[in-house]
Amino acid sequence: MELDNLKNAWQNLNVRVDRLEEENRRTTEALSRNRAKSAQMRLADSYKRTAVLGFALPAIAPMCVRVLHMPVWVGVMYALFGLIMGALVLRAYWVTKHTNFMSLSVVDALRQAIRLRRRQNITTTTGIVLGCVLIGVFYSYLKVGVWGFFIGLAVGLAIGIRKQLRQRELIREIEDALRE
Repeated sequence: MELDNLKNAWQNLNVRVDRLEEENRRTTEALSRNRAKSAQMRLADSYKRTAVLGFALPAIAPMCVRVLHMPVWVGVMYALFGLIMGALVLRAYWVTKHTNFMSLSVVDALRQAIRLRRRQNITTTTGIVLGCVLIGVFYSYLKVGVWGFFIGLAVGLAIGIRKQLRQRELIREIEDALRE
């Protein structure tokens, strides 16, 4: 009789351990999904703020002409830079926000995360190239304000690099959570 009770208790214990393991696995999966979704939303918010700044540049462009006495084409170039960068970042925001990583297979979700990284690299490269052209134009017209130019460039680079690194970190978080 005691042997049967011991056997039943052992089987019940095995069943409970199996249930706990299954519950632990489901909880771990849910945590991974939540981590990926959280990083995805933070990345989308970061893109949205950056896009707003890009779209604000055309409002500042008239200052280049009136206050800094630059040709109109420089103001137009500055406005176009903001519109192009704003559009690229807005597209990254839209794709990031509307991609449902959890409905995709792991392989497809990781492919999409890699596309996010590639899109960010293209946007960054475009910004650097266009920014260098714009900096060259500004520098040629602002020989008097060289110190202000370099201080603004240094501050802008520091902010931009920090933001870029944070966005890359968020993409890495999404990838890591999807791999789990």
